[in-house]
Amino acid sequence: MQPGFFSPLRWSPGSIAIVSILTALNALLILGGILLPSKILIYVSFISISVEILIIIIKGFEIIVILDKGEFKYEEKEGIALTNISPARDGVIKIRNELWSARSQEYIKKGERVIVEKQDGIYLIVKKVQ
Repeated sequence: MQPGFFSPLRWSPGSIAIVSILTALNALLILGGILLPSKILIYVSFISISVEILIIIIKGFEIIVILDKGEFKYEEKEGIALTNISPARDGVIKIRNELWSARSQEYIKKGERVIVEKQDGIYLIVKKVQ
């Protein structure tokens, strides 16, 4: 189920700021066009209003994927090291077509198979497959 049009998942503070700034700019351009009739102001305000409407339409049709925050499902799953991993340096692994930051207490070379022991925040703790 998709979140509603006015959902905070759809409208981040940055999106709200951009639309607010464009609205203020459009108001000034329209006011300027009324006080100082000019074809350039009319064209610029038309373009600015078009951009604002386009942003609102795009935000309305964007697809938002809400990830399941259920239990961790990667323990004891195998992956492959995409970079070297050591106790002193984190690396990257690929597991189920996803890239994850990984840590290990042993040296693991790029290309070696790994198994996930547990999750630690955004890191997966891995060891070599024996």
